[in-house]
Amino acid sequence: VNRLDIQTSGLLLAARTTEAFVTLRAALKASEIEKLYTCACVGRVSAPRILDWYLANDPGDRRKVKACASETEARHEGARPAETSVLESRDVKGGSLVVVRAMSAFRHQVRVHLAMAGHPLWGDRLYGGPERAGLARHFLHASKLNFEHPARAGRVEVESALAADLQACVEPEAG
Repeated sequence: VNRLDIQTSGLLLAARTTEAFVTLRAALKASEIEKLYTCACVGRVSAPRILDWYLANDPGDRRKVKACASETEARHEGARPAETSVLESRDVKGGSLVVVRAMSAFRHQVRVHLAMAGHPLWGDRLYGGPERAGLARHFLHASKLNFEHPARAGRVEVESALAADLQACVEPEAG
């Protein structure tokens, strides 16, 4: 139903029936599925705050998405509105451990918004993030999904703990 960027760990929503798929895709498009991500990035990130730059495919690099600095640029680039809410932030050695909500979660949205705000993700070479010892990918984890069940009444909330490689990067050093 949803996708994760290559190298992003965590939760992925799948449907068992065509009817469930159609219902969940409609909910995703209507921003009715809450998606939380945990990431580590450069600098001290203030929370709560909203990052809401328009996003467009980068004409200079097919692998990338770019944030548009103005509505004029957004119209010219055919960009889509996107909002990333920074819900929590705590200091960790070398940066911040951050929880964000991305209701729409367009391709690379969290990565691009944080980089545009001056806080690229650890290990995110594509968007200027620094390398981290023991980290062979960007530090981004789909940690929580909250949605209306497609076949029975009620909301479903699922969580995923940080992947081991990410957890190791933010644990205090022994000794």
